Amino acid sequence: RREARDIEWLSEVKVSREWPDALRFELFEQEPVAHWNDDKLLNTHGKPFSPGPVEAFDEPLPDLAGPKGSGPEVLAYLDSLVRRLGTLDLQVTQLRLENRGAWRFQVNDGVWVILGRADLEPRLARFTAAWQRQLGAQASQIRYIDLRYPNGVAVAWHGETETQATE
Repeated sequence: RREARDIEWLSEVKVSREWPDALRFELFEQEPVAHWNDDKLLNTHGKPFSPGPVEAFDEPLPDLAGPKGSGPEVLAYLDSLVRRLGTLDLQVTQLRLENRGAWRFQVNDGVWVILGRADLEPRLARFTAAWQRQLGAQASQIRYIDLRYPNGVAVAWHGETETQATE
């Protein structure tokens, strides 16, 4: 049982004796909810584990990253973003917590949103307002949206080297 519990992709191992001379093993796989730091998966508790012989998933998993030990925090923030952005029909496909504490995420496999490390709620409110007002209709042309400014957003467009600031 101890050796089987060392297999990272197993969440639980039960061993029982069956009379007269057999052992019964029950193996329970981890439930992956996201990819983690390019080489692991993240379970429902935010704990990273190495993938085993996992079959293809029905739905693609979001790609998350963060410093060691930050899995629960990143997973909790993903849940918060999913609830908040779901009303805008946006799917968070990537979420990153940088070593210095800055957050950034990608929506719908396209637009990156840079939040930074402070004032996350007001910045996210500015993003949702700008998205509803104008940016959502132009999403295919946007490379990233930078929200680290006190009163506006900066937008980088595909094919341009300069960014456009909006109030």
